[in-house]
Amino acid sequence: MKRILPGLLAILISMLLGCAPKMPLDPEQMLSGLPEVFSAQSLAVVDDLDQGGFWWEALGDDNLNALVDSVLKGNRQLLRSDALVAQIHATAIATGAARYPAISLGAEAKASGAGSRETSSYGVSFPASFEIDLWGRLASLEEAARFDLIAAQYNRQALAQSLAAQTTGLYLSGRALEKRLAVADLSVESYKKSLELVESRYRRGLASILDVRQADRLYAQARAAIPALQQEQQAIRQNLAVLAGRFDENSGQAARQPETFSLPPEVPAGLPSELLLNRPDVAAARSTVDALWSRTLAARASRFPSIKLTGSAGFASSELGLLVQQPSQVWSAAAGLTMPLINAGGLKAQEEAALKGYEQAVYSYEQAVLSAFSEVEQALFAREKLLERHGLLVELNRAAYLTLETAQNRYERGLVEYLVVLDAQQAYFLAQNELLGVEAALFQNFVTLNRVLGNGWGGAFTWQAQGRADEAR
Repeated sequence: MKRILPGLLAILISMLLGCAPKMPLDPEQMLSGLPEVFSAQSLAVVDDLDQGGFWWEALGDDNLNALVDSVLKGNRQLLRSDALVAQIHATAIATGAARYPAISLGAEAKASGAGSRETSSYGVSFPASFEIDLWGRLASLEEAARFDLIAAQYNRQALAQSLAAQTTGLYLSGRALEKRLAVADLSVESYKKSLELVESRYRRGLASILDVRQADRLYAQARAAIPALQQEQQAIRQNLAVLAGRFDENSGQAARQPETFSLPPEVPAGLPSELLLNRPDVAAARSTVDALWSRTLAARASRFPSIKLTGSAGFASSELGLLVQQPSQVWSAAAGLTMPLINAGGLKAQEEAALKGYEQAVYSYEQAVLSAFSEVEQALFAREKLLERHGLLVELNRAAYLTLETAQNRYERGLVEYLVVLDAQQAYFLAQNELLGVEAALFQNFVTLNRVLGNGWGGAFTWQAQGRADEAR
């Protein structure tokens, strides 16, 4: 029997090494199939994409920088994510500990007797056990736990980037509301002057009562638009406070801020598709693929024989005072081999389930890459069209202003009806609001582009989680 067992083990090893599982799906295939640059960009090459700093700092707004910093420090979802990463890190350490010997301490004292005779025995032992990881099952489980940790760290980074983008978007929406409020104030003042002019002409018999009523209606309408804008502004302030993990007790209107930027920074031409690798959600999906593949290998190894070594060293004595002396030393050692024979196909089914879980992760990863590429393409195309529309609206605003100026001059000289002035006023302020809307959309597009590109196109977005992920690898 002693000669047969080593021979059987040698045969099993040679057979199993020859049928080691191979990765059935290549998770990098999707990346290799993408174009080198995004189609919405020119073919110019960007030599240096890493300019340092955070992408929102390109706007040059200290208030925004401080706000994003407070959100990244106080957001409750992010703090919860930090705790989750720490939990998964501890789990990874516990999983890796299974690859090393386990040593424990045991102590006992016994007393027995027969009639008037009594005997005592004392013992202290240090039992140890160790599983020889012949097929890499424990190593695969440890590797899977490490990839779980990396995925959790990338998910934490994705949440941080999403919060930064959400904060910047809300802040820019607030700035856009300030501009709309300024235009609303301007329209109120303009309609007020028109009403005073029409009333003056009416008193001199140069205008009809209908002109007065129309001017008064537009004046009231312009004033009625302001409270709704202030309500939106206050809602944004409260949402920003919640993101930062606090409650904004100031329910008043925010103070107007000076203009610090007019249009978002330019986007370099020829952005490479490799920027998608900066996206933490894509990296997290890739780490999940690696983790599930390691678990597939562990499930395969569970079907093979396992060898466990056990031993114990310690002291045993009938007298407590002699327990730790040389004659009382005792030891034992043993080795055992177990191999599943019949389990109704349970282990094979577990391996198949693990393999299918891996395949699902690969498809999810490919979908994440496709979605990321599509989001960038859409954002770049939207930016191109927004810039085109912005240029046209600038021309429209110039023409609308000149039209309004001419109509007012001609009305004051009695050459046109007030209806002409009314139409010119409405067209001008409508063009103003459309221009502001496109400018706001351009800033939101700036936020979207940086979010869908992961780190943006020129700003570093490094977190402690990134460093921990590199260490875990």
